[in-house]
Amino acid sequence: MAPPILLVDDDLSLAQTMSMAIENLGIPVEQCSTGEVAIELIRKKRYAVVILDLILQSGISGLYVVNAVRQMPQQQRPLILMITGGNLETLRGIDPSLVTAVMLKPVDFDLFAQYVLATYRRSLDQPSEVGPFASPPMLTVRTYCGECGSEITPWASERPIEIWMDTPCVNCGTVPRQSGGHSDWLVRR
Repeated sequence: MAPPILLVDDDLSLAQTMSMAIENLGIPVEQCSTGEVAIELIRKKRYAVVILDLILQSGISGLYVVNAVRQMPQQQRPLILMITGGNLETLRGIDPSLVTAVMLKPVDFDLFAQYVLATYRRSLDQPSEVGPFASPPMLTVRTYCGECGSEITPWASERPIEIWMDTPCVNCGTVPRQSGGHSDWLVRR
């Protein structure tokens, strides 16, 4: 039986919509609304992917959940997709070896579902032509400077987030740490 995805978000209506998008892919999903419960569940059960809101209104933040995953043996660690509505400053301290991507709110649910599917496959080391998970479109991300709107290099988990946040825009010289920005997920067929 395929391992489920754990969704951790305290916005219950958003969590319900994201859960439905995941279930429509044929992937089992469980959800909780606090970091404390997420850590308990992750320690007791194997999850392929954890979708985690960085800023949880009650209890511990998503960073503590990431730190709990870091303490697990590497072969038992789920992939983590982080979601945040906060500014880029809230991303300081995220371990890029554990967090495969950061998605900004508001969430585009079609692209969210496609990205979750690709991450789930990666977690299971499945080729792209397997059963009900066959051939999703490829996703690319474009990120834009919060000051001038020029395209900048998106953050990728292979690069430390701190270096990316301090890389100046080639057009205006402002760094993402100061001006923020936004990302668009694009579908390539």
